[in-house]
Amino acid sequence: MPSKMDRHAVTASAMLNICAAKGEDGHAIVRDVRASAKYSTLSDRWRPLKVGRVLPPASTISTGVNSKADIFPGENGPIIRMLAENDLGVG
Repeated sequence: MPSKMDRHAVTASAMLNICAAKGEDGHAIVRDVRASAKYSTLSDRWRPLKVGRVLPPASTISTGVNSKADIFPGENGPIIRMLAENDLGVG
């Protein structure tokens, strides 16, 4: 049986694939952050992730140990909950 983390990874991966299949380049909005999380845009500079931040396409989000983040991909789907020690690309 897949672990909870595996199910979240599959869900996030499927969401990103759906967005890519539709050809929609969209932004994502940070809805919640617990403990430590960071993001990077094409500049490769990591910045702290904060609630309300609008992330442009091609951003990468990374959660730290014992952390989580809720990301809303706008018209591309429901909120994605990232668990600790995960990375997610915004399509």
